Amino acid sequence: DLHDNQITNFPTSLPNNTVLGFLALHNNHFSQPLPSSLANLRNLEHLDLSNNEFSGDISQFLGSMTTLTYLFLANNPFTPGIIPDFLMPGLLPEFAGLTRLTELSLKNTSRVGTIPPTLSQLTELVLLDLDRNSLVGTIPSTLSEIVPLTFLLLNRNNLTGTLPLAFTNSSVIMLLLDRNQLEGDVTFLCDGTVTSKRRDVVVLDCGGNVPEIQCAGQCCTCCDSAISLDGLGLEMNGMDVTVTDMCDDTSMLANLDPTWEHGFGRLQYDFDVAAWTLQGFY
Repeated sequence: DLHDNQITNFPTSLPNNTVLGFLALHNNHFSQPLPSSLANLRNLEHLDLSNNEFSGDISQFLGSMTTLTYLFLANNPFTPGIIPDFLMPGLLPEFAGLTRLTELSLKNTSRVGTIPPTLSQLTELVLLDLDRNSLVGTIPSTLSEIVPLTFLLLNRNNLTGTLPLAFTNSSVIMLLLDRNQLEGDVTFLCDGTVTSKRRDVVVLDCGGNVPEIQCAGQCCTCCDSAISLDGLGLEMNGMDVTVTDMCDDTSMLANLDPTWEHGFGRLQYDFDVAAWTLQGFY
């Protein structure tokens, strides 16, 4: 565990290693392309490289790291590209797919193109974070088929269309959809019966006089790109204030804070911003 340091240089070569299972390097200052020698860590389960300055492509060598259960690449200035094919089984003959993944974060990694329906083949996912990219097209209904999926962050992209009705009874309890171009009525998200779980937070562009999307359910938090605070008792220098983003625009990070006492395992997910808080064990 070397996270939260000032490290700038990653070794260009790593020896074969079948012992190391946990590597946390987030919140440092690495700035080179991802070193392919990471694939020499044969039994690595946890890899967190987020919040650095890694550049270049999200390299295909990661597709050979089939023991990974946790892969966080968030907030790195990678070369723009699609969601990697090597993640899913069967798309690239040389890779079996990272089918053991339970947590995947590609937040703010310059992803373009559409969300592949084949992501549903990652059947163990609990958290999928694609926030703050340039993804287009519609939300695949197949994502609702990932039974353990609990946290789905698709906000701050360029997604269009309507949310598939298949999400009515999905296991997702936190769904972020704001800062897209979605439309339609998603009240069904709050009305659905979710087995053993409660849908706590759905964040949408459903605020303002002409909302892009509608939701009349109590589970929804509505955002608006420009909403006047007139009548709310908030003013500056005697003038009504207009905020540019009603919802908190802070990146929602679910990085694991490693604690050796618990075997570096996930004990809880904790999301906390000004608009709402979701904290607990899942």
